[in-house]
Amino acid sequence: DHERIVEAIAERDLGGAAAAMRLHLQQVERRLIPVREAAE
Repeated sequence: DHERIVEAIAERDLGGAAAAMRLHLQQVERRLIPVREAAE
């Protein structure tokens, strides 16, 4: 079923986007930690 295939692709893309966003947020947090420590 074509619609099912499209939904599966959309879900996979959303999962990839969510994973990329989590990775990005982890990297941002790592960059902010030294800044916070320096500010204290």
